[in-house]
Amino acid sequence: MNIKDFFIAKNIAFGVESEDYEQINIAVDAAKAVERATGLGVYIIDYFMKNVIYISENIAQRCGIPIEEIRTKGYSCYLDYIPPTDYDMLLEINDVFFDFFSKLSAEEKLNYTIVYDFHINKRLIHQHFTPMTIRAGCIMYYFNIFPKNSG
Repeated sequence: MNIKDFFIAKNIAFGVESEDYEQINIAVDAAKAVERATGLGVYIIDYFMKNVIYISENIAQRCGIPIEEIRTKGYSCYLDYIPPTDYDMLLEINDVFFDFFSKLSAEEKLNYTIVYDFHINKRLIHQHFTPMTIRAGCIMYYFNIFPKNSG
């Protein structure tokens, strides 16, 4: 299992500038507010830098993974806990999604969310994957929600 499998060439953004990161704290504050208001598990992934920008502690609890491990290892941490069959399924979802996504205009890309179930650490997770920011026609950040009943 390799994290690079999920950050595929179909979504490589070029021309991302440092100012694209200037408002990420606003997005993190918004994610924390959503988490507080709803009890949902929330995380934000930076697709361009291939790292976790924010992850709520309740996701770690639902997945049975120490939050420190997720913060240290980032997105690749999940790969240690996903069974091979779900890994293959997630790669297929990723590939199909980005095939579809590549056919949309920049404006349309923010109108779609994909929802799917997979296992982390033997717990069934129900996830909503939503693009947050589009740069050069590609996802720069995406926002994920784990509903209360996940894990």
